[in-house]
Amino acid sequence: MSGQPRFTIISAVYDVSRYLPEFIASIEAQEFDLSRVEVIMVDDGSHDDSFQRLQDWAAAKPGLVTAVTQTNAGQGAARNAGIALATGEWVTFPDPDDIVDPNYLSTVDAFITANPSVEMVATNRLIWNETTGQTTNTHPLHRFFNYDRLVDLESNETSFHGSAPAAFVRLDRLREHGLAFDVRIRPNFEDGHFCSLYLLHCARPVVGFLKSTSYHYRKRADQSSSLQGSMLHPGRYTDVFTYGYLAILASARELRGEIPRWLQHFLAYELLGYLSTYENGRVPVIAEGPETEAFHRNVETAVRQMDLEHVTQRMEAPVLLHFRKALAHGYSETPWVDGQVLIDQFDPAQRLARARYYFTGEAPTEVVVTGEVEAGPRHAKT
Repeated sequence: MSGQPRFTIISAVYDVSRYLPEFIASIEAQEFDLSRVEVIMVDDGSHDDSFQRLQDWAAAKPGLVTAVTQTNAGQGAARNAGIALATGEWVTFPDPDDIVDPNYLSTVDAFITANPSVEMVATNRLIWNETTGQTTNTHPLHRFFNYDRLVDLESNETSFHGSAPAAFVRLDRLREHGLAFDVRIRPNFEDGHFCSLYLLHCARPVVGFLKSTSYHYRKRADQSSSLQGSMLHPGRYTDVFTYGYLAILASARELRGEIPRWLQHFLAYELLGYLSTYENGRVPVIAEGPETEAFHRNVETAVRQMDLEHVTQRMEAPVLLHFRKALAHGYSETPWVDGQVLIDQFDPAQRLARARYYFTGEAPTEVVVTGEVEAGPRHAKT
């Protein structure tokens, strides 16, 4: 390799030996000139033969691949070890059980060349179902990727990106500000904190959202049990807030003097994920104990720093209305009554209609008027 690589690919590897052949094949199949790429594979103390596979790949591709190993310290620590070795202009962090399109690097390269002001490139994430073999464009945030576009988040507040595997960032920006993954943030939001902190350090948070190439996220056959384990991890209710959500809010105030609206949209989407995941008992809930008390304190601390009345009315992320209202008003000490009443069911046989509305605090006085005649509800409950 002569000169600085255009791209550094850093991948944290842990017990994924069976998936590595597909990952390796997708990198070697790139249409982009691989002499302008460096791949740094960091084995995080795997128990299987992952590191041996990586060593074999490095031996077969000495100008392309570097394989290193470390005592198990977590994905973030492994990525940070890769950053320390990186020399490329742009860095990305794909997971080793996923794959990317053959035009992945060439498409990102062309976009960067055409848009020199871009600070981050985000690629469309497709869901690759391991059980069925099907790939679908069903990621909850797929609507951000309807077409290739350059977005200044300051002027387009509803857009955001928090996935490090499907992002490209400038290495010189990481080095200039000493940015790295915070290994204390577990089991989730490590990526989101990293991406948000990076953008907060940019003069303008300009992001390229690319529809024309895709990152294929593997949904493993045991995904349901993995999700359940994550939801029951105590750190999701404590450390994720302390070192993740609340920390990035503090960083925003320090660096920007305020909480940018794009960051508020991202954090609202994250917090609403707690509510929507628990709906209908899809995942068990920690119902009592110190983690629950800490969770509610942390949510209240976070929402009081954001204008959720504004954000939840404008957000593009697909979250049901009643969850948005709950987050915007449920932690406020000020009683609130929704100004809208929804008629959502009608029984013509009994001539009954169901009217619903939302409120906090004491139940408001209800007045039902039919024509000009005041009438009480036939049935009522809160």
